[in-house]
Amino acid sequence: MVYLPASGRVALYEGYVQSSSDDYGAGASTPIQPVQLWLYDAKADRWDLAGAWQTRKGEPAGAPPPRGSFYGYSAQWFCPPALAADDKDRLILAGPGATWLLDADATKLSAADRLTHPPDERLYRTGRFLVSYCEVPEGPKEPIDLDNLPANQWVKLPAAPRNVAHGCRQRDWGTAAWDSLNSQFLMWGGGHCVRSASTVLHYSPVSGRMVEGYDADEPYGGNGGGGFGSSVLNRPWVPVHGYHVYAYDPKARLLVTATGFLYDPSRMDWLRVEPLQLPFRFVWSTTVLETTPHGVVAWAQQAGKEQFALWLFDLRKGWQDLPLEGKLHAPYCDSDGMTYDAKRDRLLIASSGGYARRGDGSLTCYDFKTRKVEKLQPENAEVARVSNGRELVYADHADWVLLGEPFVAGKDENSPRYQRIYDCARNKYFLMDTGAFPAGATYSQGWAYDAKRKMVHVLTYRGDAYALRLDPASAKLIERP
Repeated sequence: MVYLPASGRVALYEGYVQSSSDDYGAGASTPIQPVQLWLYDAKADRWDLAGAWQTRKGEPAGAPPPRGSFYGYSAQWFCPPALAADDKDRLILAGPGATWLLDADATKLSAADRLTHPPDERLYRTGRFLVSYCEVPEGPKEPIDLDNLPANQWVKLPAAPRNVAHGCRQRDWGTAAWDSLNSQFLMWGGGHCVRSASTVLHYSPVSGRMVEGYDADEPYGGNGGGGFGSSVLNRPWVPVHGYHVYAYDPKARLLVTATGFLYDPSRMDWLRVEPLQLPFRFVWSTTVLETTPHGVVAWAQQAGKEQFALWLFDLRKGWQDLPLEGKLHAPYCDSDGMTYDAKRDRLLIASSGGYARRGDGSLTCYDFKTRKVEKLQPENAEVARVSNGRELVYADHADWVLLGEPFVAGKDENSPRYQRIYDCARNKYFLMDTGAFPAGATYSQGWAYDAKRKMVHVLTYRGDAYALRLDPASAKLIERP
């Protein structure tokens, strides 16, 4: 923008708009076409279109090609074209290889352009980027009765009438938190080739509907990058990926993040408070949060130290140290996950040992009463050598822990898949034939236990939902296929 001294107006030239393309890998912004020149009249408080030029590849048609651009892959800042004005309201646009001159006389506004573009025109995104996209009255086309699902068989739930987890709005490389108060998934994820938007996806397996609380709010760089971690409305962008950097707190009834931001599911928005101070060193790849009745637990590196420890979230006091006896290893985003064993008041940790490795089937246990960290060596551990231990869930009524990575009885894609189960009472792993397993890689799914319905739910990065109604009495557990 530049000031025009002869007319006393302000000229706004070129720029970008948020892209409405939801194709996978689509950029968040695109140069505005046609290139436009708007003039702002401060006395009338009005914007008028003074000119528009459709630029083409190669030689432009009467106007320079777009000059503005964003800095590199993970940057936020827009670099505007070099524009100036002289005392006769002539615009000078400097660019590589050429300098352009335009008479911006406000009295020469095109009548045709004024009729086509009314004053103060605004441009908005469309489709899946708007909260209104999901505001449809109907539910799934083929609703399903959750209470009457077949026992011990994975069932894919009907598609939501509107699905925002699509294309560049997928929630890749992350989990999903279970809001036990409202029986819904909360999914905050993305990054890499998809968007790092601040919006949290709400999905209810009860209603079969998926919604968001506000229009998509995202950075223009990849992986949430760009100099700061949130919008001006205090809505945080996903830091690289979602992984396990957030969890639902049943005591505070909030979604808690490892970056200090808090989300209120009932308001469907982030709290307008200063991000919490963190006593641990947040690193997207080595920080794990998990829900417990005590509050959200963080497993992370101690600030300024090599050791890893545990902290408990308290809404009034913030993060509090959890004393422990023993040593915790360093977690890795896809390798490690936690779940809460309600019967024994303990955390159970599964691990594959790091990136591109397979675990040995052992579990790490943290006891809330004794504060001890111990290693468990379950029987039949060979069937639990997972390469991705991030998603695991404790089913209270069965006293089982279900691992998100299936046991594949073969070497091809059509080989049978079995549900891995850790029987807490017997300290032993089993397998169960649960039919078709939830599709997609474990690193892009969220697993949760629905205590009200005694079932396990899965929500994938593409918004596909699955349910498993567990009936221990009729379950057929085996040690090997």
